[in-house]
Amino acid sequence: MKFSGLLRFSILLKLALGLSIIVVGYLTTKFYFQIRELSTSVKSIENSNAVRYELEQIASAINKNESALRSFIITRDSLYLRNQDLDNDAFDLRISRLHRLSLTNPEFKSGLDSLKWFVNKRHLVFDNTLKTLSEKDYNDNYLKNNLLKSFIYTDNLQEYINKLINTQQYKIGKQEQFHSKKIEESSWNAGILGILSLTVFLLAYLKMNRDIAEQLKNTKKLKIQNRKLIEINAELESFNSIVSHDMQEPLRKIQMFISRLDENETRHLSDQGKDYFSRIRVSANRMQNLMVDLVSYSRAAKGDRSFVEIDMNLLLKAVVEELAVDIEDKKAVIEWAELPVMHAVPFQMQQLFLNLLSNSLKYAKDNIAPQIKISNEIISGDTFKDGKSINPEKFNKIVVSDNGIGFRQEYAENIFVLFRRLDTESNYTGTGIGLAICKKIVENHNGFIRAFGSENHGAAFHIYLPK
Repeated sequence: MKFSGLLRFSILLKLALGLSIIVVGYLTTKFYFQIRELSTSVKSIENSNAVRYELEQIASAINKNESALRSFIITRDSLYLRNQDLDNDAFDLRISRLHRLSLTNPEFKSGLDSLKWFVNKRHLVFDNTLKTLSEKDYNDNYLKNNLLKSFIYTDNLQEYINKLINTQQYKIGKQEQFHSKKIEESSWNAGILGILSLTVFLLAYLKMNRDIAEQLKNTKKLKIQNRKLIEINAELESFNSIVSHDMQEPLRKIQMFISRLDENETRHLSDQGKDYFSRIRVSANRMQNLMVDLVSYSRAAKGDRSFVEIDMNLLLKAVVEELAVDIEDKKAVIEWAELPVMHAVPFQMQQLFLNLLSNSLKYAKDNIAPQIKISNEIISGDTFKDGKSINPEKFNKIVVSDNGIGFRQEYAENIFVLFRRLDTESNYTGTGIGLAICKKIVENHNGFIRAFGSENHGAAFHIYLPK
């Protein structure tokens, strides 16, 4: 129940953390777009304020020009017109600024075209009035008519400018309302985001703290298990020592006494006694073979990791020399092609080929000389390991094949299992450990081994080892 409760709490904690992260992500995205909208709103307000300022300056300049014109008409003092050229340049400059501002203010663009028309008409009437006044014999009615047009255009221009200013003022008011609303929303979002961020932080802290407590707990367990493994390894080492020395010593004495009895006493035994005696000798030999194989398997499983560069040709030559007596007895023929130099553990590689060649010699057909071949082959592209295609550039492939009794292909995996012997092997001696040792050695070298066989047509072992 306690474990179930902890598991439920862990799942709820993960769900809460995941949901909080999703909400924080959503609010962060929303907050980002709100900030962008606020930035756009600020720029729009700045633009409208700039447009309003320029319009107000134009309106002020027009009033100033109108006053200067009236004062000149009354006093005929040209000092009132001394800044006329500067004022015209100022008009052009402000119109140019308004044109730039209208690029980001589409609503004002059409109004700017009308404003230009009013300003140009106002300038034209103003210039005609000054030109008329500069003549000595000017027509009073014509002058009055021009002055009237000037006043009318000035009033119309002022009215239109005020209309544009009011439009911009209205736009500024709307933008300020929108701005205030977005600031309020952003403030709420920022607050919620902050609270949720703290929540995520708290949940993450709880999860991390719980995981750390779990990591420490597991670490303690691992330390205890490691101590137990060390003790077990020590016991296995002691077992290996017993098997390889203490247990073999009395077995050797048994075999020695069996040999002496065989030489001096078996002739006094009945046929049944001789049969029993023969079985005792076979069992003693089998026990010795089993002990030797167990020690070999234990060493392979432990995995001596002293990797060195090995010339496989020299190693195979040493293996053949070690099996020379059996090879001669069976009249076996062993052929091998040039093998590569490999980075491997010498003792284990020697044990690998010793077991494979011994197997081929042991399971040879009666009255047929064993033909054993060792070759270095190219890996085909359709070779797979654990469902994945292997890279031919990264592996060596060595094949050991023979013409012995073979086996059924459905047994290809079983023959590598510890103590597993096939039905076809009932007439042959063996412990069922040799091929298990081969598999363990190949795995120690990060490789793999495959078996292919056909009953009464021989067997082949494909060994894949990293280059």
